[in-house]
Amino acid sequence: MKHQKTITTVLGYLLFITTSVFGQEKMYLNKWKAECQKSEAEFYQTIENVGTETPLYQIKTFSIDGVLLTNGLKEDVKKGRYINEFKEYYKNGNVSRIYHYKKSEKDVFVETFFPEGQKRSELILIGGYDEEKFLNAWNEEGEQICTNGEGEYFWKSEKNGKLYGGKMTKFHKIGEWTGYVEDLDITFTDTYRADGSLQKGQAVRQSDKKVFTYKDEYVYPYVLNYVLYKKVKSKINNLPKDINSDHVYISVYINKDGEGEYAKMRFTDEPTSESERQALAIVRKYLKKFNFEPTKNRGVATDGKAYFKFKLKKS
Repeated sequence: MKHQKTITTVLGYLLFITTSVFGQEKMYLNKWKAECQKSEAEFYQTIENVGTETPLYQIKTFSIDGVLLTNGLKEDVKKGRYINEFKEYYKNGNVSRIYHYKKSEKDVFVETFFPEGQKRSELILIGGYDEEKFLNAWNEEGEQICTNGEGEYFWKSEKNGKLYGGKMTKFHKIGEWTGYVEDLDITFTDTYRADGSLQKGQAVRQSDKKVFTYKDEYVYPYVLNYVLYKKVKSKINNLPKDINSDHVYISVYINKDGEGEYAKMRFTDEPTSESERQALAIVRKYLKKFNFEPTKNRGVATDGKAYFKFKLKKS
């Protein structure tokens, strides 16, 4: 199933909160995974340098009530991807996914597991992101039901205990697939063409049985008041280039009502140059005035993020 991302709050500069816990740093995070004060937190991270000769940081993410969610290693806390293994967990403590990172490869090999611990599938994240190439899958009894992209593929909701899935061919989905998005509490039925593209989909919100139809599984947010965007773009375009790149890349976090809540640099936790600092300050200044069409997950509005790319003036 498409990897669901937990995405990340408060406009302006956020306070970096850490406390020492037996040699670890403890960082509080809000729903966007941005640093915040403890009173605003929905998650927290512990960071520990476990390297011997060179820095190597073990980073664990927990829900605010102490349930382990992720665990992995990074060479730089603030940037770069994880190395070796990165694990995600079910609420019951069992591993749900293991991502296998290799420095020499952009693609990431992933193993997934049922909530009870049995191995469920193997897949590849193309380029390390959300495009999935399904390889092998097993049922709860350990029988292989998909081999080299041919067969069936199922997953089990930890919340309601039901199985969802469908058929695979040539490493992609085909025909009718069922599923459940736990965060939105929606069940869905998707129909895929022979080439793996989505033909149609229908979701039902369980709380009120409202029906949503869609042509795309996931639609990213976009700016509605383009005049304001052009104003912001013009201001940033006039900033002098003082870094290796001609552009600045900014992530904007948008709630389900289409309101911008928080902005940060896309590839680093903090700006690395004066031009980046000024560009981020401009976006944050106008962020609350923007109107966005929100993220749609199978037709249902939800929290999400957009990416801004601005060109700097050549010096």
